[in-house]
Amino acid sequence: MLKGTWSIFLLMLILISGQGLHAQREIKSLLHDAKKLKGSLDFPQAIKTYKQVLELDVDNASAQEGLIDIYLYRYEIFDSAATYIDKRLNNVVADTNDLVFFHQGNCLRMQERHYEAIDAYLVYKKITANKGRLKLVQQEIDENLESCRYAIKNQQIVNDNTTYTVQNMDFFINSVDSEYTPVFLEGDSLLLYNARYKDFETEEITIDNKYYENIYYFDLEESVASSYNPGIKQDNHHAVIGTRYDNNDILIFYKNKIWLSSIDKDRLNEIEPLPKPLSNFYFQPHGVFADSGKTIIFSAMTVPEFEGGNLDLYISHLEDSLWSQPKRISPVINSEKNEDSPYLSPDGQTLYFSSKGHNSSGGYDFYKSELVNGEWSYPENLGYPMNSAGDDIYLSFTQDGKRGYFSSNRNGGFGGMDIYSFAVDQKTIEGLAHDKKGNPLPDVVITLMNLTDGGEEYTTTDENGVFMYQVDSDKEFKLLGEKDEYFDGHGKVNTLTAEKTVKADLMLEKDPGISIYALVTDKKSGQPLDSVKMSITDNMKGSTDNHITDESGSYRRAVADKKLDDRGSYNFTFEREGYLYKTITYNLVFDKEGIYNLHTDMDITLEKVELGQDLSKMIDINPIYFDVGRYNIRSDAAIELDKIVKVMNENPEMVIEIGSHTDSRGSAASNMKLSQKRALASANYIKERITNPDRITGKGYGESRLVNECADGVRCSKEQHQVNRRTEFIIVRLTYTIEDGANN
Repeated sequence: MLKGTWSIFLLMLILISGQGLHAQREIKSLLHDAKKLKGSLDFPQAIKTYKQVLELDVDNASAQEGLIDIYLYRYEIFDSAATYIDKRLNNVVADTNDLVFFHQGNCLRMQERHYEAIDAYLVYKKITANKGRLKLVQQEIDENLESCRYAIKNQQIVNDNTTYTVQNMDFFINSVDSEYTPVFLEGDSLLLYNARYKDFETEEITIDNKYYENIYYFDLEESVASSYNPGIKQDNHHAVIGTRYDNNDILIFYKNKIWLSSIDKDRLNEIEPLPKPLSNFYFQPHGVFADSGKTIIFSAMTVPEFEGGNLDLYISHLEDSLWSQPKRISPVINSEKNEDSPYLSPDGQTLYFSSKGHNSSGGYDFYKSELVNGEWSYPENLGYPMNSAGDDIYLSFTQDGKRGYFSSNRNGGFGGMDIYSFAVDQKTIEGLAHDKKGNPLPDVVITLMNLTDGGEEYTTTDENGVFMYQVDSDKEFKLLGEKDEYFDGHGKVNTLTAEKTVKADLMLEKDPGISIYALVTDKKSGQPLDSVKMSITDNMKGSTDNHITDESGSYRRAVADKKLDDRGSYNFTFEREGYLYKTITYNLVFDKEGIYNLHTDMDITLEKVELGQDLSKMIDINPIYFDVGRYNIRSDAAIELDKIVKVMNENPEMVIEIGSHTDSRGSAASNMKLSQKRALASANYIKERITNPDRITGKGYGESRLVNECADGVRCSKEQHQVNRRTEFIIVRLTYTIEDGANN
């Protein structure tokens, strides 16, 4: 029995050993394939193969280091690199490659975690000091330590006059490969850029194990990207580097020099070299025209880097159709390190460029210099967010100087160099969408409408109800918040203030299922009226709310305290300068759920008041009747005059003249005398019942202002004569003053 058990144990041991050997052979084969794929630049397949190794051996050092190399140095996706660096450091053994600590420092630096990066570099220096390996990367470590310290300092730079906001242009343009050197063609709304994509199967790999540079474009209106010149023969680098504002000239990088081309029908024409004085350089990667093509500034290297060459900025002027001999632009701009990608403002007074010197944050940083009395000022670091720990380069502006584009391999991108857009002197609109009780509302769709220039932008509140927009200064905006089962929220905001951040909260009221909606419009035009002061009194509760309409002219009231078949009674008042005051009572039964439209059930249009109008034609008033030959106020006339009293008390600035008219029967003198008495009797009735009684006067016109042909000697019917017997209430002033009382 024991013998049989021992035999089974040996057999199982042999099987397990065989499986282990098979797994080791498979891992070795996969690592060989991954290394080969990486060497041929097939990084996607290399990543996939390395991950297959980790499925078989979760702590495999070679696979982890292969992924670190791809993500950190090839793709420059630093967060992904950090994942595998952390895994590698969690499994440190005696023979661990010390360079992982160096990689950790590089990764932390690019993630802007500079204090941690400094610690990692110092750890690497300490553990390799006695192993003879430190000197291999000693200079690079010292430079990176210096960059970390400068980056910490540069992050504190705040430009009091200019605020930059930066945004990655996202997957519309950017990819895991590098996209760089954006050149904006304003008239065509096209953004040209360069990349080293594999455009066709037979394309050759260059000496640096990458494909040739080619020019691509992105249509900012159509959001479409494409190769700009698909027919270009890919036997050398073709890269766009700049344009001129005053014509369609384009600067092209070709055969290590700057060449000149132009655009015709969305295609590049043949390229030509720059004139001889401008092209006598070993390497000339970037340049820019200014001053209507009479000035050119470019970066250039006179000898190869291994012979001590470095990039400096040069300037040349067009004089009498000839270009001057290029000279270094200024000793305060050119440092002992590389300067590249100049951009000169259209007025020629401000130079932007990238430099690895001048205490940059690591790699290239953006700098600015002003031309003052013929000399360039000492360069000013643009600070964050324009600069980063990576290479920030190829800056350019739109013609108005308010926006622009650049390239960077900073943390958070899609991989390698990405193209970023930026805006100058923008402000932040920040707000909270909340309900009536102040509770934050997530997932509210916020629409920002530009009232100054037109256009709309959209965003959605986060889980805390917060929304945010980056906008231009000196603009006015309208905000709309929309969410299911809530009434829309409305608001206005402007950036006319000096504050960098403007607060603009929105309140959205919960829809209880029953609501009253009112649309206040102009009676004549039917257009919605803003600035209408509304007072809404719930007659059953005795409570009153106030509301002022916006440009939509609307009002919405949630009726949360009502259920089906309940009754409601509300008193509405409407007041707007230049319009007749209006009061209505709205009685209803809530016999169904939904919206009750006040403006369809009742007339809430407002009538505009104009001088010379007859108030009796604007309100529902019947003719004022008097007994024959009498002028006392009858009871039926008092009812009509009370309507005038109501309007004048509702419009306390209104000044009225009562005009009493007779027909032509009887003598003109007696008619004039009678009409004057009737006018004064009507005016006195109203005076006793209104504020500031001097606002009403009466005047008799007798038969002097007939409205038809029924004068003396003309036979007319009773109905025709009746038309002339009338009382008019003419608006003579819309603003009451002390002088009105004194004159009366």
